[in-house]
Amino acid sequence: MANQRISQLLPSEQSSIMLNAPRLHRPISTALGGGFVLKALWDRLDLSLCFLRAGWRKNRGIPTWALGFLLVWGLYLNITGFSIRSLLVHARRDGLLSHLTGMAWNRWKKDAVYRFLQSPQRQWRRLLLVLLTEIQRLAPTLLEGPLCLAVDDSILAHSYAKRNPLLMWLYDASQKRKIQGMNLVAIVLILPHGGQLPLAFRYVDPDSSQTKYDLVLDMLKELQIQLPTADVTITMDSWYGASLPFLMQLSEQGFRWVTQGRRNFCFYRRAVQSKEPRRGRPREWDRCSVDELLSSPDPQWIVREDGSRVLDAGRLFLRRKVDGKMTTFPVRVLISRQADSDSIWILMTSEVEPPTDWVVDTYGRRWGIEVFFRRIKQTFHAGDCHLRYPAAVTGYTTLIFVADTLRTLTDHPAEGSTTEKGETGLSIFRTPCECRFRETEEGWELTPVFTDENTCLKTIQALWPKQVRLSLWDKSV
Repeated sequence: MANQRISQLLPSEQSSIMLNAPRLHRPISTALGGGFVLKALWDRLDLSLCFLRAGWRKNRGIPTWALGFLLVWGLYLNITGFSIRSLLVHARRDGLLSHLTGMAWNRWKKDAVYRFLQSPQRQWRRLLLVLLTEIQRLAPTLLEGPLCLAVDDSILAHSYAKRNPLLMWLYDASQKRKIQGMNLVAIVLILPHGGQLPLAFRYVDPDSSQTKYDLVLDMLKELQIQLPTADVTITMDSWYGASLPFLMQLSEQGFRWVTQGRRNFCFYRRAVQSKEPRRGRPREWDRCSVDELLSSPDPQWIVREDGSRVLDAGRLFLRRKVDGKMTTFPVRVLISRQADSDSIWILMTSEVEPPTDWVVDTYGRRWGIEVFFRRIKQTFHAGDCHLRYPAAVTGYTTLIFVADTLRTLTDHPAEGSTTEKGETGLSIFRTPCECRFRETEEGWELTPVFTDENTCLKTIQALWPKQVRLSLWDKSV
């Protein structure tokens, strides 16, 4: 499936670039030997045109697409403590980057990069939507069928750039203390094979009245325009499931959702009216807690293939005061107990009669967004942003999402490979090589030579762009 996905994104023409073992001159080294794959995906997705459609207009100087390609290139270089100065130092030393972009090493200017990052936020948000349209056009099967969108937020620790208006003091549950950082709210598409495709994000502004619920609803409205006919299910953790108005608005917009309830949640069911006459107003609702559901006389536990057990509590109701009025909302409640522990999950869904396995598996796919947050923090250094302006921070995060999208499109481990899922695409791009030039009758010809014994070379050969001819040779011969 992944090979078919990549074959839709790469062109089929052949050019005159040869990769052999001829006499080579003018050697240059690069740490990003997969730059040809990166440039092929960039061209096939028309990312240069995406910048234009998102609202960028530039008549002179460094082209917009070249600046974006430079920053994505720097993200793949894994520069610790990412900064524009260190990025330009690497760019001026990398001859392959100059060859792919057509920009001389002395044309990269720091001021041009900063002005590009400080573009209006609406253009950066529009860029992700335009990129999603291109993916739909080139790989329509990737977004067909039921889609699972994971919603969550994460803290990007940020102990510097004190003038950044997005900084606030937040409680970090992993460290059990308050830290200073930015609160990132993201929506990620969980693919059937387990990959993650980032779709949209927002930063919580401490000076704005918008809550995280409002930000999620705004992003879903934009995505609903891009995916009008898709069957979308939203999965989220218990923090979002604790807000009844938020769940009601999701249902009003036509989304199915699966979330986790908390152990202290109080559910309601219709009261059984007694036949004996009683004085006063008849009782309409009976309260039932999670402990009461577990201690029912005859619980019908369903044993799944992985050993976990699921108790279907049936259709219950949530009752909360919304705008001063008592509101009742129906939900389906399931209680899942893990096989190797006594912990339980209280799962709630808006579906009336969903299959038990579908509810448990859909919520289990929510873990993909946690993997995504870990990757952008550890691999792309999302928290190591020294920019002070919200627009620049938004642009930097958008380019991280673009880089991770390209990684997702190339992430399929080869047979017998021990590479962890999610790391294959990174290994493809980060394979070092030595690029050399030789003079032919038709002009100068570029020849990348992979000098390391890398396990991803077979995968690089499978993903290599068709317009660049590839032939591997044994350097010991």
